[in-house]
Amino acid sequence: MRFQEILAGELKRRGWTSAQLVVEMEKAGYLKVKQYSVDKWLRGENLPSIPNACGLARVLDMTMDRLMGDDALGDTAHASGESDLAAAANA
Repeated sequence: MRFQEILAGELKRRGWTSAQLVVEMEKAGYLKVKQYSVDKWLRGENLPSIPNACGLARVLDMTMDRLMGDDALGDTAHASGESDLAAAANA
């Protein structure tokens, strides 16, 4: 699964809109996230910065690997079935 699919699914599961995600991010201390950015993430036009992705993972109570999905893996690691940890160990 791709990041935008995972994010959309998690928002749907929680019953949150992109605006509600922004509110939750603000409550958690991540004030730089804007709704237009979340909307771009959901459309697959952009990925969050590393600090924002870390904040999303915390707010959504999931690991970065799970949140980023296939977007977290390089094409080589994904194609060969290696995890990102295994790929890093072999580098």
